[in-house]
Amino acid sequence: MNYSGGYKNIGIFNGITTNPSILFKENIQRENVLKDFSKENINQLFVQITGKSYKEMKADYESIRSSMYFNEKVGIKVPINIEGLKLINHIKQGNTHQIVLGTAIYTSNQGILGAKAGCDYLAFYVNRMELNHIDSYSEIKMTKNYIELNSLKAQIMGASFKNPSQVIKSLDAGADTITISPEIIQAMLSNPLVEEAIDQFEKDSCKLKSK
Repeated sequence: MNYSGGYKNIGIFNGITTNPSILFKENIQRENVLKDFSKENINQLFVQITGKSYKEMKADYESIRSSMYFNEKVGIKVPINIEGLKLINHIKQGNTHQIVLGTAIYTSNQGILGAKAGCDYLAFYVNRMELNHIDSYSEIKMTKNYIELNSLKAQIMGASFKNPSQVIKSLDAGADTITISPEIIQAMLSNPLVEEAIDQFEKDSCKLKSK
């Protein structure tokens, strides 16, 4: 997402989330993202760990932390699997204030374990879940119930949306926040009835001024 574009100042975004696939699509290096957004007035920038083993992911985490553009606004995205949980434990033991987003979540099993491990956010891949015949909203709801019953701090983040209905249903199921593309925002606001009302207001305003 181009944060400097037309969606920057609409007052609903708290931060930016990235992953290697997004960066590859936009042909942007991770270090350049850290550099560019270190100058922006945003609350959070999430960058994703690469590597499959704990050793590889730990090395990449240290690489991110060693960047001259790393600061307290940078959150770390870690996939919720065995190796990822090991890294989350390492991160939180070293710095309890480091924001961690558990990502690539498809089930409440992962969500619950991520919350227990100390994740600050849990990203459920809603559209991908539906494509794989997983009831995303039920999984979100079960995870939310566990978090509340055990007074954990994790917030659920809905992600991987293809239409506005998925966004609203995720929030209704208990998601605390969402990550969405400009295309989804536009789809949520596109309604011919709204445009018709605005046009009528303008016409009536012009008529009123001409009296």
